Amino acid sequence: MNQVISSLQSIRLRQIATAFLVSAAFLVMQAFGYGSPLQALANNTTLTPETNAYQVPGSNGSINARTETLKDQTEDTGSSLLDKIGDAAENVKEKLNLDEPTPPSTKKFFNQIQDKADDVVGKTVQGTQEGFNDAANNLSSPSYSK
Repeated sequence: MNQVISSLQSIRLRQIATAFLVSAAFLVMQAFGYGSPLQALANNTTLTPETNAYQVPGSNGSINARTETLKDQTEDTGSSLLDKIGDAAENVKEKLNLDEPTPPSTKKFFNQIQDKADDVVGKTVQGTQEGFNDAANNLSSPSYSK
């Protein structure tokens, strides 16, 4: 009995210690982590007129200027990415000879496969219809009616 109680106490102690360490780590990460809301707030406020002397050149630019720069960069990246995709498509098209007409033997092969597929589908549909008709006939026969 004493072993059970001591094991429960050690488990409880481990759970409490784990919860404490996780919460402490979370609080430390929030306080010192990057992208903290306090840092963003601190960059946008001026406490005294003397702080203007300590500002880094170019840091007092508006957010709109930064956004425009990022917008231009993304547009450039997007257009260059589209160009690269177009070049890759052309390369694949050239390597696979997609501009050339389909050879007659390939057309014949495709037609044979299409004919076989049509036969299989037709037989399946016909078999399904016959199965439904048989089921309907069986249900309407006197042995199943009440």
